[in-house]
Amino acid sequence: MGHVLAGDCDAIVLFLSLQDSYLDQLLSSYDHQDELQRFFFHALRRQRKEQSYLHLQPAAPLAPSHVSPNSPWQLSRILETLIEEDYFPAEGSGEIIRGNLIRLLSLLCRRYSMKLHSSDRESREKALLYELERYIRLHFATVTSRELETTFHYHRNYYNLLLQKYLGVSFQEYLQDIRMKQAAGLLRSTRLPVRDIALAAGYHNSSHFHHLFQRHFGMSPADFRAAHPSDGPD
Repeated sequence: MGHVLAGDCDAIVLFLSLQDSYLDQLLSSYDHQDELQRFFFHALRRQRKEQSYLHLQPAAPLAPSHVSPNSPWQLSRILETLIEEDYFPAEGSGEIIRGNLIRLLSLLCRRYSMKLHSSDRESREKALLYELERYIRLHFATVTSRELETTFHYHRNYYNLLLQKYLGVSFQEYLQDIRMKQAAGLLRSTRLPVRDIALAAGYHNSSHFHHLFQRHFGMSPADFRAAHPSDGPD
């Protein structure tokens, strides 16, 4: 499955060689609604079909008070387990390897920033689109087209073209859909006042929020909440 190459510096290189069908099985176990995972899996698949590579860099470390199961030490533990089970197979080694590969892919998704470098135009566009989708979802309450220009260094019209080409919506339509879903989730899971939910969704004008919500769901926020009783905290 792999080899370990150790040099004079404090580094180990591990090569993992996976059959296409096996990798596809691993990728199919994920929720493809997650934009970051979609980007990662798209990049992995494209590497098999064209001249491209995926560059991963460690993301900003978590604060010491926010220890997570995806802490940096987990990567070493996963890789050590993969090597051990491959070199010294026993009963259940196949399942252990598969489980740890899934954990490895999840860890790379969550703890590393990714860039797809490709000679294929469609791959470059989709890579940017996935980054764009993730950024919008992380900053849905405040993001603007000007902010996207500053962050990704493309004119705002280009983002509209990408969204229209691959998703069939404009930036404003895509953003509004995310905000409405966020508002609907808060109406279901909390007892927050509607005006607070409007603010959390990115709308400072409550009347405008009510109008958009009514148009999106076919009912007012109050009626939506009544139709979906909250099981969440007060």
